[in-house]
Amino acid sequence: MTAMPVMIGVLCAMAIAYRYYSAFLAAKVAALDDSRATPAVRMDDGQNYHPTNKWVLFGHHFAAISGAGPLVGPVLAAQFGYMPGLLWIVIGVCLAGAVQDFLVLGASIRRNGKSLAQIATTDIGPVAGATATIAILFILIIALAGLGKVVVNALGGDKVVYPAGSELVLPAGATTPARRAGGLYVLPGGTRLITPAHGGSVTFLDQVKIESKSDLAFKNGVATYPAGARQVTPGSSWGTFTIACTIPIALFVGFYMYRLRKGRIIEASIIGGTLTLVATFAGAWIRSNAALDQAFNLQSTTVIVAMAIYGFAAAVLPVWVLLVPRDYISSFLKIGTIAVLVGGVILANPAMQAPPLNRTFLHGGPIVPANIFPFLFITIMCGAISGFHALVSSGTTPKMVKRESDARTIGYGAMLMEGLVGVVALIAASTLPVRDYYAMNT
Repeated sequence: MTAMPVMIGVLCAMAIAYRYYSAFLAAKVAALDDSRATPAVRMDDGQNYHPTNKWVLFGHHFAAISGAGPLVGPVLAAQFGYMPGLLWIVIGVCLAGAVQDFLVLGASIRRNGKSLAQIATTDIGPVAGATATIAILFILIIALAGLGKVVVNALGGDKVVYPAGSELVLPAGATTPARRAGGLYVLPGGTRLITPAHGGSVTFLDQVKIESKSDLAFKNGVATYPAGARQVTPGSSWGTFTIACTIPIALFVGFYMYRLRKGRIIEASIIGGTLTLVATFAGAWIRSNAALDQAFNLQSTTVIVAMAIYGFAAAVLPVWVLLVPRDYISSFLKIGTIAVLVGGVILANPAMQAPPLNRTFLHGGPIVPANIFPFLFITIMCGAISGFHALVSSGTTPKMVKRESDARTIGYGAMLMEGLVGVVALIAASTLPVRDYYAMNT
């Protein structure tokens, strides 16, 4: 099986779902009516309630719901084979996830942009409202902690522990590395890690840094991996620089769209998109410059503090100043990358190395040590259906919808786009050589 027919089939299914099923929901279930003024229009305060262009709000909403979840979940679920995850993502997003996001958005618009907890209090009662508030608090904590850790590790680096008793094998002709300050060993590219307990091995293509309290004694190019030793994975100065640049770019784009050249969305989009691409390519130069690389290569704790500060600033500033324009311009990179990947899959048509159904690991494997049912649906949530999205659909987004008909594109369409992200991630994992897939994920 190759990937191109899978991708084309997914695109057709999503197009049909948007064209017909979302139109049915909009007309018969939500009964959208553009003659009814939205909360953004009736309660415009320039702070949270603010009429926003449909496509700008689409970018904000997509960026808000599409984090690391639709990338991580499908990659892990490829352990079960590609078909269970693929069916769950496509069926789930078309008939459940996008429906939830759209209808919750519509319900919140009809209730002056209130949150789920406020809606529960008004429609059901104070006990239900208090229960919903507590549940939402726990969902936010768990979701932000889990997905935030992925971002922190990507930008701030990580320290990985391998099983004690594993072996490190230097490439032929390599010089034995010396112990550096702090017990750090820098091993050359081509070093191989053999884990007898798991019956596998990994070859590091780049330099690998090992932090160990015990001496790493090599004999004939082979050393036993000490207990407690950790591989030090560096952060991404490139990523940190690019993300940091999007903040001043967003401030300028917001000022341009809503104050300097009010309503000139296309102009602002071109400027914001161009500056974001420049910042992305400039990140490569930052990475290659030793001094700047060190300046933007932050520790994990620093990344956490920076994220908290940004979150506070984006929450208290008017939505048009930072939150919405930054999400909007960042969606250019996200959606653009997905478009390139979809095109690449169709043109390259790689073979699916993973089996359609991996019967060996249906009851647990090295990546997801649990039965396919129900853990397939727990592993893949974002991309198919996620309760967290209902919080976004009843949070900032309904306070900015200019016309009720925009809710269809924003609520249903953005979730379909996230489902496509999940499909691309699943295909990427499934086209890897099976041995590499398990080596990378274990």
